[in-house]
Amino acid sequence: MDDCDRFSISDCNLRAVTNNGILIRTVANTTTSNFSIGGITITGGSDGIDIRDAVDADVDKAQISNVTGTGVRLTSCLRVTLQTPRLINCGSNGINVITSNTVTIAKGNIESSGASGVYFEDCEFSLIDGIVVSSPQSGNCITLVSSDNNTKWNSNTIQNNILIGNSPANGIEIDGLQAEFCKQTTFSNNTTKSCRDGIKILNSEDINVTGNSSLSYTDHGFVAATNSNRITFTGNMAKSSVGGVLGGLDLTNTGGDHFVTANNFKGSGTTPIDDTSVGSNIVAGGNNV
Repeated sequence: MDDCDRFSISDCNLRAVTNNGILIRTVANTTTSNFSIGGITITGGSDGIDIRDAVDADVDKAQISNVTGTGVRLTSCLRVTLQTPRLINCGSNGINVITSNTVTIAKGNIESSGASGVYFEDCEFSLIDGIVVSSPQSGNCITLVSSDNNTKWNSNTIQNNILIGNSPANGIEIDGLQAEFCKQTTFSNNTTKSCRDGIKILNSEDINVTGNSSLSYTDHGFVAATNSNRITFTGNMAKSSVGGVLGGLDLTNTGGDHFVTANNFKGSGTTPIDDTSVGSNIVAGGNNV
């Protein structure tokens, strides 16, 4: 669909698709707006749902499987909500969001994607809430990045998600949540399991990591590295009985100020908190190690 506003697509079953299941884009107009997609089932094809330059749109209960590309792709969108998706065996990312703001992804399942379960690039003021991601074949369960490896993107919230790495048959180890070039972002009440690192933060500043649980990881429960600054870890838990596991929190490859309080890292590995980074100021207290 090109250059359409105020429409609804609902209760469709698209099978043996050869191209995109649903493509919504602009050609002559600046944006397309005020539309909804609900109860869609798509099997096969390249991308399941591809939405570009949209404003004020809702996608609810999309079931997409066995596509060669991305399950749901959002590009240059504003105020789009993706609710209760179920995405299985997507060849690339389960959900791919590029250069979009105020996007909400809530209460869905993403299984066995070829790359990251959820991939955000150059996005701000967005929410990922209540998603279960399991067994991505590469990438991470959730990935936040900057396309220019410099700009720090602002004010995203990642909360209440369950992220299960289950290292795939190709031997690639998966991080639960990897965030790079972020600022003023919150990661809260997420659970990661069977990942390499549970939550990894790189090149970021003013990040709150609160109430998360990292379980059965193979390296670290939590990592802040590579010029990250003012990262606050509060009330998190890290525990793993995997052989050779390194520790609960790794701050060895970062500078700046970090705050580590009231975390439970008992049983987290050989070094529960490694804070030997040169140039860092670590404020720690009340941690159970």
